[in-house]
Amino acid sequence: MNQIYTPESRNVLEVFQIYESKGEYIDLSRKPIYRQSFTVGMTIENEGYIITDKCINCQMCYDICPQKCIHLSSQSFMIEQHHCLHCGKCQEVCPVHAIIKRWRK
Repeated sequence: MNQIYTPESRNVLEVFQIYESKGEYIDLSRKPIYRQSFTVGMTIENEGYIITDKCINCQMCYDICPQKCIHLSSQSFMIEQHHCLHCGKCQEVCPVHAIIKRWRK
């Protein structure tokens, strides 16, 4: 640090420690995008949209998804969370309200 900071600039430096933090890494250069959540000193609850068993397989959510991260899996649709933008368009078009938002706690 002595080689980087002059004696005059060193007295404005402060030492700090992060006890708890949460964030996301999003790579927009990939198609579909890649999203990864991370935490420091805490656990992260699941977040994002999920498709419940109320789904009638109408495919309206699939058609509107800008990332195409909704797929048919074992006779029902599911959302790939690591590609999801969390925009909520799927929830808005669902005619039976089968898509719900999970919130972090």
